Amino acid sequence: MQLKKILSYIHINYVQLFNIVEKYQPTYNPQKYKIFGNNFTKRETEDRVKFIEKYIPWTKVKSLLDIGSLFGYFVFRLSENRNIIAHGADISFEYIAYSRAIANLNEIDKTSFMTMELNSKSAKMLPKYNLILFLNVFHHIVHFQGFESADKIMRSLVSSCDYFIFETGTYTEKNQYWTKDLLFMGSNTNKWIETYLGELGLRIISVKKFSNHLNNVKRSVYVCQKII
Repeated sequence: MQLKKILSYIHINYVQLFNIVEKYQPTYNPQKYKIFGNNFTKRETEDRVKFIEKYIPWTKVKSLLDIGSLFGYFVFRLSENRNIIAHGADISFEYIAYSRAIANLNEIDKTSFMTMELNSKSAKMLPKYNLILFLNVFHHIVHFQGFESADKIMRSLVSSCDYFIFETGTYTEKNQYWTKDLLFMGSNTNKWIETYLGELGLRIISVKKFSNHLNNVKRSVYVCQKII
């Protein structure tokens, strides 16, 4: 095994054994390497992947970006067996380092990962992608930066893609640190989200609810196409 692969393997197992970061996603491991530690994941991931795969016209997708990519599972899985350049971005260097280690261990050269603090300025600087995933990030941005900034980010992202995947925490999820910041959604959060996505120039192709690890409220994943 090459030195880079050995070091990557050690890094992956170090993160898993010592729980360096929260494990929201499984580790992409197509070659079935032995990974030590508890590989329990907090969030359904493969079900979301299969849902997205079903409704995206892949012949039209040559590039994708996953914002808030964590372990990079969506990046690896959605580019798997496809001629796609796939990028992941996350504010956490620990998640990015882990994702890069997975790519090195599995000798995947069509993916890349970058640390990025997403704000209204950095969102404007992103290049165009055929597909952008923005899963479970919006509510955090609303809390830390305010809705006005989150709205500017959303508009920049939508203008930079052809297809857009969206999921967010909602006001109906009580007692979270960001709950009160989402008061504008009201009690019918799905209606607010669907109206908002339409105002951004998106057509919802399909939507499906998935469980989350914080409570019993299911979050909706929206597969959208930009129409204007």
